[in-house]
Amino acid sequence: MNSSGTIGYSMLMIDAIAGLSVYFAALIFPMCLAKHRKFFLYSIALLSALLLLTLRIILPAMNSAQYLLLSLPVLFIIAGIAAKLQSDFSATISEYEEKRRLPLEAEIARMESENEENADHFIKLQNTFNSINRKFNFVKSFGSSLRFETAWLDIENGTRALLNTTPILHLPRLPGSIPSGFFPFVENGNELFSRREWVEAIGGERKESRELENNRLIWIPLFFGDGQKAVLHLNTDQNIDDDAVEIFATQLNLLLEKMRLYNEVELQSRTDLMTGLSHHAAFKEIFEEEVDRARRMERSVSLLMIDVDFFKQVNDTHGHLVGDQVLIHVAKNIRDMVRISDSVARYGGEEFAVILPETGIDGAKEIAERIRARIEDSPITVKTETEEKTIRKTISVGIASSPPISKNSVELISAADAALYCAKRSGRNRVEASENTK
Repeated sequence: MNSSGTIGYSMLMIDAIAGLSVYFAALIFPMCLAKHRKFFLYSIALLSALLLLTLRIILPAMNSAQYLLLSLPVLFIIAGIAAKLQSDFSATISEYEEKRRLPLEAEIARMESENEENADHFIKLQNTFNSINRKFNFVKSFGSSLRFETAWLDIENGTRALLNTTPILHLPRLPGSIPSGFFPFVENGNELFSRREWVEAIGGERKESRELENNRLIWIPLFFGDGQKAVLHLNTDQNIDDDAVEIFATQLNLLLEKMRLYNEVELQSRTDLMTGLSHHAAFKEIFEEEVDRARRMERSVSLLMIDVDFFKQVNDTHGHLVGDQVLIHVAKNIRDMVRISDSVARYGGEEFAVILPETGIDGAKEIAERIRARIEDSPITVKTETEEKTIRKTISVGIASSPPISKNSVELISAADAALYCAKRSGRNRVEASENTK
């Protein structure tokens, strides 16, 4: 092959290589834009191809050896520049990506931390909700009854559920069936009550002690509308919820105050307002209950019917205001002379009735005579519109007991009335027993 053919062949190869370079460069150029790390390398390849084409056009008469000698240094220089640019660009990209990565990692870490905090917060909210729900259920069910014995079951159950303990109450003397003193019963009550904390709590000051390693001793004063105070004592866990303690104490105070008012109103509805004794209707209810209990238990029960002698003369001579003072005096002395278990009532007018449970005829006579003597020996100081004077009164008493009289309240009242009539007919100021019980 001659030299002109060789040159032509070489130039053809160069043209082919340059053409393919342009073709591939054009093909992969869009990829270059997406692949940042190889962008400069592909750009240099394209630049090299364009340079070869430019040399081919500018120097068409150059032979292949000259062409290669001219092209190779240029290509090496361009390749070196490309390598340096590639290295610098990669470092720049790495630095850029590192700057972007670090904030992203920090953001991810922050989000993960927030997620953990949110999870902890959710757990706390769930626990708070459960606690509130438990307290709400306690408050909703607390104090469904105003009878102390029934209400105490609610109090104990609620305290166990809410505070995991059993309360001790010290109650003042309240009306009705509400007990006084320690409830439930405490054997060493006097010793316990002598503690400084009890005394200060009765005075109205809340006290707390942590003398036991794992327990809190709490004394909370409870205030009544009539000025009296009770004390709630709790022996609780060290970690007990203070809100739960406050809720329990508040609800208990409200319940006890409602019970006090309920018993007070009920007592007033069953009480003769002038003498403070049970009235006639309340007497009949109590007496029927006692007679029924005596019949079931096969025990004794007695009834005293009492009448103030010559009471009409008091009203006619001194007026009804003095008559009321006489009745109040007699009622107080009768009440002072009977036992706690006995019931005293104003039967009507100047008549009184005394129910004596667990008492036979002999015991009834003894109590009746004691009452009669007390009234006779107690002068009554009365006030009129113009002066203050002292008068004396006596009473007559009729007694009926069961057995032997039939255990029927109507028959016992009738027998006691008959005995009272006998006492008045026999001269008054005396005690007489029913014929059936002598």
